[in-house]
Amino acid sequence: MNWESLTAVGTFFSGFIIAATAIIAMRQLDHLRKATQLEGAMAIFADLDRTEFRESIRFIAMELQGRMEDASFRQGVPLGNSADDAVHKELIVLRKFEDVGTYVKHGLLDSALIYDNAYALIAKSWSGLQEVVAIHRAAGGLGFWENFEYLFRNGKIWVERNKPANYVNLA
Repeated sequence: MNWESLTAVGTFFSGFIIAATAIIAMRQLDHLRKATQLEGAMAIFADLDRTEFRESIRFIAMELQGRMEDASFRQGVPLGNSADDAVHKELIVLRKFEDVGTYVKHGLLDSALIYDNAYALIAKSWSGLQEVVAIHRAAGGLGFWENFEYLFRNGKIWVERNKPANYVNLA
């Protein structure tokens, strides 16, 4: 065997090893990305299970509509994020789902994992907050809660495409 042949064989094997290393590295990056997204989703699910968040969900479902008829409560609604969270418990849900919507929109959380686990809660919350969102947008611009709306709208599409025919949306 001459030197040119030996160099060609060596170059071929070097290329093969580099390609194999690249494939393995890509697989490891994919596993790392999935693990990171799972960790993020688990943190979100833990937040959704916190007492403060659950109380805010109950407030939206059972008290918000009545409180919107109270002049002093309604006066604080246009303040948006500046309102007192102890009085305006709806802000806790709005902020959390705005954050989740941002993470999903930018691919930092796996949307399928979020929608599969929490879409009914997202949809029910969005539905119950329509009047508050309209007031916030009238006072502060259409950008208010845009990522929460993104989360709701894209979740609705995901559910229509992925849930079985007997799926019942309670929202």
